[in-house]
Amino acid sequence: MDTTLQQPVCVSRPLWARLQDAVVSGWQHWQCARQQAAEFEALRRLSPGVLRDIGALPEWQNAAQYWREQRAAERDALFRGHD
Repeated sequence: MDTTLQQPVCVSRPLWARLQDAVVSGWQHWQCARQQAAEFEALRRLSPGVLRDIGALPEWQNAAQYWREQRAAERDALFRGHD
């Protein structure tokens, strides 16, 4: 009778590999979020006419208009404070 010791087979990846995957995934998510924020910032700075001409979504046009109004209000408040 042949008896051999059975060794368990490791089915999970090593901890260091899982940590590396988590770091890489987090980095990629961060880069994607930064890219989207930069693109939206660039769109917000375009004039209403340009946004209409390029066929920007109405939500983006409204967000750009809101952003311009907020900047104008901040600028007006700053200048009124110095009089």
